[in-house]
Amino acid sequence: MTWTRLSDDFVDRPKVLGLSDAAFRTHVEALVWCNRQLTDGVLPADPALLGRILSHPEAIPELVAAGLWVHAEGTYILDWVDQEQAADVMERRRKQRERQQRFRQRKA
Repeated sequence: MTWTRLSDDFVDRPKVLGLSDAAFRTHVEALVWCNRQLTDGVLPADPALLGRILSHPEAIPELVAAGLWVHAEGTYILDWVDQEQAADVMERRRKQRERQQRFRQRKA
């Protein structure tokens, strides 16, 4: 499982402070989706996908204007500074699997 990290000062950051409620929700939904999919903050700019995973895709231009998202080559790249990298998540999962296997072998 991955976790989406929002620091206690997240809502006070200049890029976030002025967002509408719809844009704030859209940004958090996108962070959660990217974490779950291990995309390192890369969100496909496919309208069908965006309409399915975001409750307010119409807020995307506001997120781009705020500098939280960058539109590049058929994708949006999210501000990923507080999030865990996919490689780190996969390494942690690998270590957990190995630890669980050792535990089960000792128990058997």
